[in-house]
Amino acid sequence: MKITANEQVRAAAMAIRQGLASDAQQQAFFSWLVTDAAGLNQSSFSPDVAVMAYKEGRRSIGLAVMDLSSPELNQTHDKEA
Repeated sequence: MKITANEQVRAAAMAIRQGLASDAQQQAFFSWLVTDAAGLNQSSFSPDVAVMAYKEGRRSIGLAVMDLSSPELNQTHDKEA
C-alpha cells in the first residue's frame, strides 16, 4: 500500500528533517501525516484481514499523534509535573 504526497508536503517533510520548516510547512506536514499517511479519516475495513490490520496499525499511529498534540492532554501533563 503506497502512501503518496504532493510536492508541498514533500518540501515540508524535507524542511522539517533539516530543522528549517516554517510554521506553514509544519502545519501542512502535520495535517498530511494524520489525515493521509495515518488514514484517520478513512475506513480501515477490508475483507482481507491482513489489509485491515495494516490500516488499523496506521490509524493507531495517527491517533497517538493526535493524542500527544491534544491541548487537553498537555494541560493534564503540565499539572502533574
